[in-house]
Amino acid sequence: DWTTSNRSLHWSLSLSDHPKITFVNGCGIGPKDNIVYCIVAYADVGHLGRLDGNGVAIVARTPAGGTSVSASFDEAGTFLADTGRQIWKIAAPHELKGWSEPTPDLPELDWVGKVDLFHGADSVIWREHLISVKNGNVIITNLTEGDLSTWQAMPNPADPMSGTFGGGYLYSGRLYFSANSGEGTYQIEPDLQARTFIGTRVGAAFRTSRNDGLNCIFTRSPDEAAADADSKDSGSQSSRLGAWLSILSMFEHTLYQ
Repeated sequence: DWTTSNRSLHWSLSLSDHPKITFVNGCGIGPKDNIVYCIVAYADVGHLGRLDGNGVAIVARTPAGGTSVSASFDEAGTFLADTGRQIWKIAAPHELKGWSEPTPDLPELDWVGKVDLFHGADSVIWREHLISVKNGNVIITNLTEGDLSTWQAMPNPADPMSGTFGGGYLYSGRLYFSANSGEGTYQIEPDLQARTFIGTRVGAAFRTSRNDGLNCIFTRSPDEAAADADSKDSGSQSSRLGAWLSILSMFEHTLYQ
């Protein structure tokens, strides 16, 4: 809940039941099936996994077996991961068969290219651009085919931003990032032509550095839902619609709503 930082458990996956999985991060909720997908390391080799409360299904492998802490879906259902400098993608992972362990026939994420600036701890695809927040600054990569130009947008913040932002969210075309420090969740409004952005604090954030942001990208943002709830005097439950925080550790993957 962005207004209070309270969490409610959605599901928890114990990685002790999957001893060969040593890494989970770079997560997103697929817009075609509403299932969580993450970059996982199986026997220390990177793969794309489909996760739910029942376990992990391996659906693809990563280039050179690498891993990534940052990933998201675009509105067409393409999963994109970035390592900070390298970008990978795979279309329609919801159509891929899931396996309990890697097989030789697994498809591989496509290597898209290398960018000039390091991205932040989580990223979001917005209007064919990859957006992240690093040290309070917005890093933008043009994903148009054949481009991949990357720049740092100049801040014009309504509210000062600083530190690491490990949770990135896209709600019906609106961008949000949450600060690991617990400083707050900010709406980010980039101006692609001017290469500037406005960052406005819209709610609270849970203090953690073992996190990832993911959400159902076609839902309304929690701050919009909260405003509707206030105007209709219908309580605070609506403010939690679509707000997800993934808490990651070596032993457990926990999804909070």
